[in-house]
Amino acid sequence: MLGMYKLRYILLCIVLLGFGCKREKLDDQQFVQKYLTGKWSTSFYVKIDLENGDTVRKDTVKFTPADTVFFTPSQKFVKHNDSIGFQIDAAGENITFMTNPDSTWYIPYVRTTNFKLIHIRKVVSGSDIFYHKIEQQFNR
Repeated sequence: MLGMYKLRYILLCIVLLGFGCKREKLDDQQFVQKYLTGKWSTSFYVKIDLENGDTVRKDTVKFTPADTVFFTPSQKFVKHNDSIGFQIDAAGENITFMTNPDSTWYIPYVRTTNFKLIHIRKVVSGSDIFYHKIEQQFNR
């Protein structure tokens, strides 16, 4: 009998806590923007070249020591002394760096301590299709 009262009390607390918390609607773009803000390190990137679906070259470029970058709340990407503006699309799936020409990177995932960016450039030459792909992972 006493166990039933404890169970009711715990359930009541959970329900009140659920309704008492302020809920803020957050779209994907806002989530990714808030998530990226801060200091990140990257120790390598992978460069892959494909010709008609076959891997022609795969290089891993290591940074020793690891590079440190910052994403600011004012949508600036800072690496060393360079600062570049960026924009995240409404779905939170792509980030475009304001370079000349613009450089759009796909965001395949964001995790608690890391995220990955992928840039793919397609080149058609006659009947051949070339893909130049760069993958870079950032860690907290």
